[in-house]
Amino acid sequence: MYRTSGMRVRNSVSVFLALIFLLSGWLPTLTGLSSVRADVDTDAAPEYNATVYVYGIGEYLNVRNVAGTKNSYVIDQVFRGTRVCINKYETVPGDPSGCEKWCEIIYTSRGKTVKGHVIADYLVTDVTCSESFEREIANFPESYKPYLRLLHNKFPNWKFEAVQTTADWDSTMKVETELGNSAIPGWVPDTWKSHEEGAYDPRTGKYHEVDSGGWVNAAYDVVAYYLDPRNMLFDSQVFQFLDLGYDPKIQTEEAVSSIIGNTFMNEWDVYREPTPTPGGPVTPPPVPADIPPEDILIPDTTEIPNPGDDPVEGTPEITPVPGETEDDPKARSGDTGSGFFEDDPVFGVEPPEPTETPTPTPTPSPTPSPKPTATPTPTATPTPSVSPTPTPDPYVPVKHVTALMEAAEASGISPVYLASKIIQEVGKEGSDSVYGTGHNGLYPGYYNYYNIGAYAADGYDAMGRGLWYASCCDGANERYLRPWNTGYKSIVGGAIWQKLNYYEVGQNSLYLMKFNVTPDDASKVGRHQYMTNIRALENESYKMYQAYKNIDKLQGGLLFKIPVYEGMPSESVHLPMTIGLSQYVRDMYKSILGVNVQDSVVRSWSQQITSDNEYAYTLAFELAYHPTVLYKKLSDEEYIKFIYKRLLDMEPTKKSVDTYLKKFEEGMTRSEYVEVILNSSSFNTRLKKYGIKKHTFKRTDAQKHYDNDALFIDRLYSTALGRDTEYGGFEFWVQKVRKEDMTYSTLVQFFVLSEEANNLYKSNSSFVNMLYKAIYDREADEGGYDYWMAYINFGMNRQEVLEGFIGGKEFENLCKRYGGKQGSYHAGTSSGVDKTLNVVGIANFVRRMYVEVLDRKCETDGYRFWGNKIVTHQASGADMARHFVFSQEYLEKETTNKEYVTMLYKAIMGREPEEDGLNFWLKALKSGTSRETILDEFIRSEEYANICASYGLEL
Repeated sequence: MYRTSGMRVRNSVSVFLALIFLLSGWLPTLTGLSSVRADVDTDAAPEYNATVYVYGIGEYLNVRNVAGTKNSYVIDQVFRGTRVCINKYETVPGDPSGCEKWCEIIYTSRGKTVKGHVIADYLVTDVTCSESFEREIANFPESYKPYLRLLHNKFPNWKFEAVQTTADWDSTMKVETELGNSAIPGWVPDTWKSHEEGAYDPRTGKYHEVDSGGWVNAAYDVVAYYLDPRNMLFDSQVFQFLDLGYDPKIQTEEAVSSIIGNTFMNEWDVYREPTPTPGGPVTPPPVPADIPPEDILIPDTTEIPNPGDDPVEGTPEITPVPGETEDDPKARSGDTGSGFFEDDPVFGVEPPEPTETPTPTPTPSPTPSPKPTATPTPTATPTPSVSPTPTPDPYVPVKHVTALMEAAEASGISPVYLASKIIQEVGKEGSDSVYGTGHNGLYPGYYNYYNIGAYAADGYDAMGRGLWYASCCDGANERYLRPWNTGYKSIVGGAIWQKLNYYEVGQNSLYLMKFNVTPDDASKVGRHQYMTNIRALENESYKMYQAYKNIDKLQGGLLFKIPVYEGMPSESVHLPMTIGLSQYVRDMYKSILGVNVQDSVVRSWSQQITSDNEYAYTLAFELAYHPTVLYKKLSDEEYIKFIYKRLLDMEPTKKSVDTYLKKFEEGMTRSEYVEVILNSSSFNTRLKKYGIKKHTFKRTDAQKHYDNDALFIDRLYSTALGRDTEYGGFEFWVQKVRKEDMTYSTLVQFFVLSEEANNLYKSNSSFVNMLYKAIYDREADEGGYDYWMAYINFGMNRQEVLEGFIGGKEFENLCKRYGGKQGSYHAGTSSGVDKTLNVVGIANFVRRMYVEVLDRKCETDGYRFWGNKIVTHQASGADMARHFVFSQEYLEKETTNKEYVTMLYKAIMGREPEEDGLNFWLKALKSGTSRETILDEFIRSEEYANICASYGLEL
């Protein structure tokens, strides 16, 4: 982003960086970094003969105190491009990194000469070139030439032109480090942020925000690193010096398509003709009069591409020797890294603010997984991509790739650059700037693909102001095709705008658009800059490189115009050390879990540890409670030794073991033991090696229950599934409870309603008995068993039975015992069964009808039929009595009056008749009263009413 006439550049808020901003409040100070380097007292600088050639963006190589990753530690980091002297080669057979070839190097770092050991495959020795090429690069300083020779050796058709800057190095650095000229996200390491007056307040520890979204001023050395062209003379980064003019022979539709193929630009079309917006735009406050309409900021804040775009996720493409472009599997060794700047999802243990993780299959074994089938959890409907506002006929749809090619024709600017610029500005998924839906209710129907004019001012946020600019039109700016009321006009008009305001005034490369170091007037150096984001060039350059690579055009005759400064340092400038945080993360994973952790995990944890060193303790605690450790089911003594060794890197004495065993007997929990270890002086001593300051660690309420969560899950496997726990499912459910805050109610639901449980407990009896064990942690009592069996036999579905169990007091007590969140469960379907009834009494009543009226046991179907009719209020007890008493089966018995009345007493009243009552009803029958009338009198009696009331039934 930029503003001319001396106005500072600002940053916009892109959708991508909105997620990064969530982490911006987690940043503290890093100290004690240089103390870990093995400094060598050497009078003269070493004679360099090789270059660190770790490939990718911002890549570095770990420097160790001795060769190999076993029994060594990191003393420094050398970034890509560092010139070194290879002192000697060493072989380390069977090294855990998988790399056996190492070398001892000597180099200069931050004014000191350092000796250390690195993996040899990531160093490229100097090459020689022809005399004709040496003449071509004669205008470059000697410090540029080793890098240019390596590039020429790989791409012999490339041309390199030295461009003398207007101001010298020191003058340029003075301008570029002014407040607001070179911004960096606030979540980066403190060593990367400026501590100069105005940029940082030492009294409060706060950094001055130079733009909304947490952007702060970059540190002097960070600005110097990105300003120094020598740090960018590598395959992907040299493209920031590529002339951005349009060459149709090279910059083809195929090249553009390779960039936009996985973005919103491949999902919908743009339109050539404008679409009127009903009612017109809302008029914003006027732009200050002293700013010409074309002096509009362009934010450029999208960060570095996800390494997932590379062939190997999270692993930079390595070029061990010039001319070789295949991926190097050794890149996974853990001794290379890329800082803290990619937003890869974290695999395995995640920092406290997890990213969305896909739901894996709970049980990766052939055994059915604990996943319910009767009431499956519906799959979340994915949020559809935002589509642009539909444009009615007769406007002609145009593919984005076509619009970009036509923009190149109209402006003379590379369509490869234009495509990468759009992605840099609005992200792969797009933003309100390209949807045509407006922003915060303003300016629907307008588009701003390049975010021209998008900066927070005049009461607008960046995106809103950008759309305001898109809506504007005056005679002087019709050449930009404004108003941009179609995506097509924004793409083409925005390209013309860039041509007139940048390309034609000499800022004809990505580098010069960011660092305006070649104007005709030295006072303009650093003043007419396209963006403030100090790292934006890396991203766009990378995209352009990938586009040419994808269409096999890297061997073409590309021209790179590379600035040269008077008075620049004799060697390329290094980035500030980010301390040994990445190594700490790797060592913790290796020590506790025994694995070489993925680079994406290292970056994510390192970022948060940098933000607040307390997360160094959080990482150690989370790993100590990783499912892999819990699954070991260690005894108390084994656990004491395991944690002691893995966290403190030392064996405990017998006295220590006995002391903690006694504490366990006295009630100390394992999580409390881990907390004690993390707060010990021994752990603090270990952290010092990585430059991490001491903190006091306190477990969260959730962490205090980690042991019991695991036990609860393990118990469900045995009680609900009747088998031992397998690791895949165990890890899945542990992470579910932790990361998604899953309640015990939901956890139980998935187990007891899973397909595996359904196949195992086909009978209602076995299902009810299982629920008592899984949910109440005991065997079923007779009364409770009869109660639930009656309900389930009368038609209540298993989901409703589960709801009843989970809602019981016993489950509440169980959850309290384990310390987990009880939650609740509601059956997804209803059987219509009245849950307030005394089903045991109703069950006995139904059975009594069969026994006393029909003189036989009830059959299962009849028992369930009548029980269901009553508990769903489809029939009353009176209805059932009439049905049984006057059934054909009973009538065929041809009972006497005495037998009939006796049957009514037993069936209806549930007792033997008293003599007076029996005689009364027999006399009535003898006098002509019908049997139907007698039955009705029994049903209408107060005694029968009381019986029904005891069941919860109404007559």
